[in-house]
Parts: sequence; structure tokens; C-alpha cells
Amino acid sequence: ETGKVGYVTADKLNVRQAANTTSSVIGALTEGKAVTILSVTNNMGKINYNNGIGYVSMSYISYNQPSKPQPPVETGKVGYVTADSLNVRQAANTTSSVIGAVTQGKAVTILSVTNNMGKINYNNGIGYVSMSYISYDKPSTSQPQTQYKYVVTADSLNVRNQPSTAGTIVGKVSNGQEVQYVKTVDNGWMQIKYNNKDAYVSSAYVEKVSANSSNTGNGGNNTGSANYANLKGKTIVLDAGHGGKDSGAVGNKLYEKDITLDMVKRVKSKLESNGANVILTRGDDTFITLSGRTSISNNSNAQIFVSIHINSADSTSGRGVETYYHNHSDSGLRNKSNALATSILNELLTASSMPNRGVHDANFQVIKYNHKPSTLLELGFISNPSDASIMADSNYRNKAAEAITRGISKYFN
Repeated sequence: ETGKVGYVTADKLNVRQAANTTSSVIGALTEGKAVTILSVTNNMGKINYNNGIGYVSMSYISYNQPSKPQPPVETGKVGYVTADSLNVRQAANTTSSVIGAVTQGKAVTILSVTNNMGKINYNNGIGYVSMSYISYDKPSTSQPQTQYKYVVTADSLNVRNQPSTAGTIVGKVSNGQEVQYVKTVDNGWMQIKYNNKDAYVSSAYVEKVSANSSNTGNGGNNTGSANYANLKGKTIVLDAGHGGKDSGAVGNKLYEKDITLDMVKRVKSKLESNGANVILTRGDDTFITLSGRTSISNNSNAQIFVSIHINSADSTSGRGVETYYHNHSDSGLRNKSNALATSILNELLTASSMPNRGVHDANFQVIKYNHKPSTLLELGFISNPSDASIMADSNYRNKAAEAITRGISKYFN
């Protein structure tokens, strides 16, 4: 459609010199701005701009005029958070800056509601939350506690009298055998009860799984997480790429924003089961600005930041896994980011047969302006049928989440 008025849906939409997304940026339009689309070529709209001509991506133009804000509805009722982590925003819209988060089950007083955004008291000030994740029904306090068991994953694992390879071997346990866990000790060792006595095994070859799962060692369908003692007490920011109005890459009936959200939830579960503290930049299908994501990381006490994405290309032949870090001027931050990207890539390559595309330095905003050691992961190509088929599989996603967890653990070694 040409000659029609369209409205910008992105926070900031680049205006380019030519009708392609690699052309020079000559300016920008803000959300809600009305522009006349003179013509469209390759999904790039031609517009009048600053007494000349410019081009914008039609992916962020809507011909539907934005609705006028609804008047606030006063409530004063107490609501309860239903999402794992619900972003608190500076203003009453889902594109406003994130100033914090409230966790599942948290009680908040909804002062008023405007456009499905609830106004709340937050940190001695005011914040706004999406009412899609607030329930006025108080959650039940009697939730069953998950029980776990510890199962050997090695073909044969030595049991020693000391938490060291110098310790005397007092026996062996085999693949799929359950051990009586006592506690995790330093340097990757686990204390167990063996023949009614204290003994030690390498925690790298023991997996913590739900007591209800049917685990058969390496040959089974276990989806639990191995035990990584060095993650205990670490704080990690996980960033699910895209979200909300920004679908990210789309291909083979898959949406990048859906895969990345599912992956961070899986990784979060595995990290937390090993004692880590996890901060999500988004825990639901919400649009978060790039600056909002880095702000969450920079304002936290996290040790690292991991952003999960899915790749795409014009050609369907491109495939494989790769990771990125930023070439910071601070050599310490640069080296740590490189080490993190390398450690996770090495483990991801064990989760599937996808090609290794390597570790690269890049200027992605979420890692360029991050004050923490950080990496951006590309788990495969959504545009490639083979990669897409692998990424659609729940078993692969769990393997990839385990690999990311293992890579993070090895980074901290």
C-alpha cells in the first residue's frame, strides 16, 4: 500500500539513505510518529524526511492509528504476581524503561490501572506493572516441595575416602546407580554415604534429578541438571532476546522470541537448582529495550551476563552455533567476556551436530555497554530447516540448557 499514512511502532525507527537495512542511517523517528509511505520496495518504505527522501523498515510501521490512552481506573486492591519475574517500569506502557522486578507470589497494591498497566508503590516511589501477570486471588501457601535424588552418569565412578584423586579408592558405583547425597564440598567433590560411611565422588559425574523421574544414566531420558558446586551463591543475568512486539527472527514456523524465552527459563531452572541466583531481563513475552537490558545488568550485583539469541540468514544454507563478546578497552573485562563466550560455545557443541561457527567480537549493544563479563549466544539458524528442526525439539533445548549451565560453571573454575 502506498500514499497512506503509517505510524511508527518501535521506540526508535532508523531512517536510512537507501531502501535496504545496511544503508547509512540519516535520522530516526519515535514511536507513534505519523509518516506518509510514498512507496514500498523490499519491505522498505519511502518517506519524505528533512526536505528530502528517506527509507524505513515496514516491519515497524502500522497503518492502524494508535489508540488514545484510556482513563485510569482506581482500584486500591491487593494483587499477586503470577509470572516468575515481573518487570516494574517507569511509565504506564510496556516500552518504558525497566526500573526493577517483583517475583512470583509477591503482593502489591494496585493504585490504579491505565491501558492494562497497574500503578504500584515501588522503592519509595511509583512503578508500573503489566496486569496480565497480576491476579487478585491469593496464591495457595501449601505448595509441594520438589524432592531430588542423585544418579551416577559415568560408566564407572570411583568412590574415595577423601575429596581428592589422591584419596584411597574404597569402592565403585556404576551408571544409573543412585547415591546417598550428604553435601557438596570444594573443588568439584560430593560427600556421600557409602556402606554407611562418609565417602567422596566427583560431582561432575553425578546428576541431580527429580525423585519422580525415571533415570537410567546416560542411556535414559533424564532432563535433570548435573551438580555444579561452584555455581552456589553466584548471581547471573539471563537475557532472552527480543520479545513482545519484537518477534526477532522468524522461520520454519518458529519465532526467535519464543525459543529464547523458553531457553532462559530452562537455564534458570538448572542454575537455581545448583544454588545460583538468576535475574531475568524478561520472564514473559514482553518488549524490553536494549538499553533497559543493559541497565538491569549494570545495576545488579551479577558476576556475568548471558544473552540468548537465534540466528537467521537470507540463504537457507547458513547454519551452526556461534558466540560473541565485545572487544572492551578494559583488558580484564574483554578477557573475561572472551573466556565466557568460549566456555559456553565449547559445551554447546556437545549438545548437537550443528557446525561450529566460532567465537567472535561484536558491537551488540547488550554486550558493548555491559559492565559485566558478557556474551551473546546464537544457538542456530531459524532460517535453516535442519537447525530449526533441532531447535524445535524439547530434548535438544534441555541439552543446550545443560550445556550453557556447564559452560558457565567451567568459566567460574
